[in-house]
Amino acid sequence: MKIIKAKVNWMRGFSSDPYFELLVDNIPDVRKMVYKRNPNDCNLLYSESNGYVSFMLLGKDGALGFPDTLLENGKKINTYGAWSSSSEYVNRMGFGPCIEVALTTLISSYVKGYTFHAGAITIKLARKVAKMCNVRLSKNGDKYIIKRKARK
Repeated sequence: MKIIKAKVNWMRGFSSDPYFELLVDNIPDVRKMVYKRNPNDCNLLYSESNGYVSFMLLGKDGALGFPDTLLENGKKINTYGAWSSSSEYVNRMGFGPCIEVALTTLISSYVKGYTFHAGAITIKLARKVAKMCNVRLSKNGDKYIIKRKARK
């Protein structure tokens, strides 16, 4: 995944944290990623691919899921149910660190500012994105927050 352009959605008018919006050449296929299982929370799966991060909390049933999700030990499992969590929780559980982002491969979506895919990236990659956007990352506990750089 190569980042072509990046910007910050400051969430003006909302009480949500800002996040990066990224235009990328491709979004990795989470069905082809190899996942680690957290020994402290066996329902948490985590995977990285060139800075892209995928994580999921396993449920017993649900509409979302992937058959034959590959674990690092070579075992395949079926994943169903809630497959979201937060980067803050993932970081707290010892994976990452990572931060949520919005991604698209379409320049029209990037320009409009909507129809993005939800995703996450490593903090190592997020620091590069922060430089592209002339902002900084601030750590608060297990959470990373985008901040404006102080004026000189």
